[in-house]
This record gives sequence, structure tokens and C-alpha cells, in this order.
Amino acid sequence: MKGTVFCEFLNMVEENWGYEMVDRIIIDSNIPHNGAYTSVGTYEFREMVSLLTQLSKNTKISPNKLLFEFGDYLFKVFLKKYPEMFKHVNDGFTFLERVPQKIHIEVNKLYPDAELPQITTSISGNELTMYYTSSRKLGDLAKGLINGCMNHFGEKYTMQEVFVKEDGSELMFKIKRL
Repeated sequence: MKGTVFCEFLNMVEENWGYEMVDRIIIDSNIPHNGAYTSVGTYEFREMVSLLTQLSKNTKISPNKLLFEFGDYLFKVFLKKYPEMFKHVNDGFTFLERVPQKIHIEVNKLYPDAELPQITTSISGNELTMYYTSSRKLGDLAKGLINGCMNHFGEKYTMQEVFVKEDGSELMFKIKRL
């Protein structure tokens, strides 16, 4: 997993719970890098799982809710760091539809060894269907990113999550504009 994700996760923790919480989860996680991540580095996914688990234990917030909140936070980071991704986009569906063909291609240019989820989308009227496939099973992170996107564009919506595979490695999101 790319270091930029670790860095932003720890930034979110610090903003929401303070530096002491960052220290606590790093120490309690007993991870090899001791929280010293670089944005261009690549780290084991299990380190993120450990940090997330410790944050959940210390905050009493479920890992799923924390991942959702991180996705929402991460979308706001993308807005600031990569404003060019949002040029000529006026609504959430247009942006979400661009993820597999444009956004992920740009991410791969920046981070050639990034392991991104497979995303496919289709739009029919006021409904966007997004298929998500990833061995990391971070559907709640994806939902948070979707939420951040729709909120950024000021769109009211509902989202239905369907487990295509019971283990969460394949999901379908049905996002409907209200």
C-alpha cells in the first residue's frame, strides 16, 4: 500500500483525536516502520490494518465507520492536492464515472506500483452503478470517497451496497440522485 495513504490516515487521526492518539496507535500496533512513512514508499497492507484496529480499540468506533470517515477525509485531500482532476467536472456522477478511465490512470502515472481496486461504472438516468473489486476489501473506504464526492458537488443521494462476493472483495454500489 502506498505511503501517501498511511500519511493521510495518520493526518486524519491527528486532526480528529490529536497527536497523542497517533503515538498511541503506532506504539500499540507494534509495526515495523514505527509510523515513519514517506508518501512515495510502499508498505505492507497489514500495517494499515493494525493501525486501523488500534484506532478502533482506542476510539470505540467500528473499523468500518473509521474507513468510511477516512474515505470522506481522503476525498477532501484529493481536492486540495490534485485540483486538475476536478477541472471540467460539474457533478458527482461525472467525476465517479471518470475514476477508472482517467483518475486511476493518473494515479498509476504517479505511483506505478500502486495496487488500485478495479472499478467499473455505468449510468442510467439518475442512477450510477459502480462495481468495486479488491482483495483488500476496503468497500467502506470506497463508500467514504463516494460520499465525499457527492457532498463536494452538493448532490443529495442514496447509496445501496450489494455484496457480489460475501467476503467483500466484490461489491456493487447503486448511487441514486434525489
